[in-house]
Amino acid sequence: MDIENLLRSVVQKEASDLHLRVFTPPVFRIDGDLIVQEEHNPLNIEDINHI
Repeated sequence: MDIENLLRSVVQKEASDLHLRVFTPPVFRIDGDLIVQEEHNPLNIEDINHI
C-alpha cells in the first residue's frame, strides 16, 4: 500500500477521515458516511506497520 496514492484518493474524494484496519480496504468518511474503498486492496500487517 502506497500512502501517497491513498492520501491522493482522500483529497480527490474530499474525505474528512481515513480509517485503516488490517484485512480490510481503507474506509473514507465522505459527507458523514463511512465508505469502503473497494478499489484499494485490503491492508495487511506489513502495510499498517509501513504506514
